[in-house]
Amino acid sequence: MVTDKFGLNRRTAVILAVGLIALALLAAPCPGWGTTSQTMGLARRVSTAAASLSPTSLAFGNQSAGTRSTAQSITLTNSGGAALSVTIIAVSGSNASDFAQTNDCGSRLGAGAECTISVTFTPTATGTFTANVTLSDGFYATQSAKLTGTGTAPAASLSPSSLTFSSQAVGATSAAQALTLTNSGNAALSVTGLALTGANASAFCPNQYVRGFRGGRSQLHDQCFLYARIPVSQPVLSVTSRFPLAAIYLT
Repeated sequence: MVTDKFGLNRRTAVILAVGLIALALLAAPCPGWGTTSQTMGLARRVSTAAASLSPTSLAFGNQSAGTRSTAQSITLTNSGGAALSVTIIAVSGSNASDFAQTNDCGSRLGAGAECTISVTFTPTATGTFTANVTLSDGFYATQSAKLTGTGTAPAASLSPSSLTFSSQAVGATSAAQALTLTNSGNAALSVTGLALTGANASAFCPNQYVRGFRGGRSQLHDQCFLYARIPVSQPVLSVTSRFPLAAIYLT
């Protein structure tokens, strides 16, 4: 067997040489590989959709219970280089039923395009309401905008709940007694009418009331008793407005 000065035979030397050449080829980069890799990465970035909502919150402020607010808008923008697949646009959260949305976004939003989501607030009661507008795209990513609003309503009551007049000579006018109309709600109370009802309504006469007061108290001054006898039935003093009010009894 022929060996070299290192003690290796010819066959072993050939195998080692081939192995070293293969390792060198694997370690050396192919011309243009780095540029191709960078180009592929750039292509991936450019071809991805990028969704955003603006603004990210809407505050509706005070709104009368049972009435719908003016619509406010949220803009959905696709700033990416590919179309955005719009799978869901919905209102979610504990008070979702008090808000509503409509939109012109469709199922796909083109690269660089935008669309509008319109939101309204219709509180069903008084108090603070919160919800979210949520967007889901084809990649299962989500965007959301917070919604807040306050439901308002007046709350009227009359005090005291009854008035009793002492015996009065026929044709004479009694001293006035006062009623207090109180609005304990968080919206203005518009008083649109004052009326007496009942079998003996004509025996009493209210002589003033306050229209459209906001919060706090208003005095109703007051009734005249025109007959010497106690009425057979109890006429009711009632105040009418856009919201139900209390009634009191006059005797």
